[in-house]
Amino acid sequence: MKTIERVRPTSGELTRQLRTLADSHPELDLGAEQDLVPVPKLVAQTIASLIGAARKEHGRNRDNAAALVTGADDRNRSHPAVNQWLDAYNDFFVRWAHIDGHHGRQLPTDAELLTSIKVVEDVIDVRTAVFFANVSALKELLAVINAPIEGECVTAKFRSPSDDQVKEVVRRIPTVPLRRGFFEGLENPLWVVPLAKQGCFKEPPEPQRTADGLFRDIYWPEIDYLIRMAPDVPEEVVNVLLKFGNSSNAWVRRGVFAIGATISADQAARLMPLIKAWQSTGFGWRTDPRDLVAFVLNLIGGGQTEVGLWFANLIFKPFKIKDRLRPAARLDAYWYEEGLPKIAAVLGDNGLDVVLPWLIAYERSSGYLKKDLDITYYSREAICSRSSVNEDMEQVLIDVVRDLAIRAMLTTRRGRNKHC
Repeated sequence: MKTIERVRPTSGELTRQLRTLADSHPELDLGAEQDLVPVPKLVAQTIASLIGAARKEHGRNRDNAAALVTGADDRNRSHPAVNQWLDAYNDFFVRWAHIDGHHGRQLPTDAELLTSIKVVEDVIDVRTAVFFANVSALKELLAVINAPIEGECVTAKFRSPSDDQVKEVVRRIPTVPLRRGFFEGLENPLWVVPLAKQGCFKEPPEPQRTADGLFRDIYWPEIDYLIRMAPDVPEEVVNVLLKFGNSSNAWVRRGVFAIGATISADQAARLMPLIKAWQSTGFGWRTDPRDLVAFVLNLIGGGQTEVGLWFANLIFKPFKIKDRLRPAARLDAYWYEEGLPKIAAVLGDNGLDVVLPWLIAYERSSGYLKKDLDITYYSREAICSRSSVNEDMEQVLIDVVRDLAIRAMLTTRRGRNKHC
């Protein structure tokens, strides 16, 4: 395993330099009771170098530990198993190696000693075993974790894990293939919160730039587990998802909308801050357009009308794109035509008020409708039949507005007859 070279000069060497510099400036009083303490330039530069070296050393130690625990190719410094390794190394082994510095403290118990040794044993066991041996060990763990017990609800069918059990699993899935094998086989929803507490859902990988200048999405197997568990523990899963506002991972964005389309509307509505955070950068090229439409249907059908209409307006309202003749939307023409009638069907009697502005926006963006010009008839001779059988945003908007207008007129007439 190739390690990262040691920082030069080290923080220890710079500390010794500071001591020498301080001796040469007896007038220097860093403990003075004032907001600003004057410091000679060379001292200030050495302090800045010391801080920089300390930061690099911390990063180097974590990177080297990540290479050991998760493999040099992955070097996943945020993996929770890396935290366990560093805690065992720094807080136990290094600490107790210098026993003279503990000033009479009690020695660690056998349980504490065995717990720290097991961290090392598990990491070495996984890193030195062949892949399929690790997979077999994972299958044995999953058989225990997924073992059902009798209960009236889904979550009552499974056992909650112990803290030690979760930590052991984390140590046994340091690499992407092992994580994928574990999360694709995990069916116990009671593991969502314990895994989150261990940091298993932190920092999904960001897209990587390739040598030819393109970007490659890194698959994140954890999101598939969250998608499957969301119907059973929606609140817990949404709590995890809300921390992904800064993530550009296309698999994560796809998963969020797949989840939002299937969980209860009140929990789906909680995803709005996350969606607003992604609004300027898009919802991910891997996101299924059917999930975007289903998300709207779920919100409106579940009583979250205000949020549902906000998102419907976001994905269906046409807008103009520079250097493009025809207006666009967040859905392409095929999925726009597939989805719009479904949205209109759940809008109720106020559907015309929602969809008509989208048609007006399209005509204005296309240049057919201006303050002193109206040539909207150019695209269609009559509203009763289409002039094109191909997928077309304008044509389906006209169809849906026509049908909603008819519905609105019939509703108004029935209301008047009722009062006659």
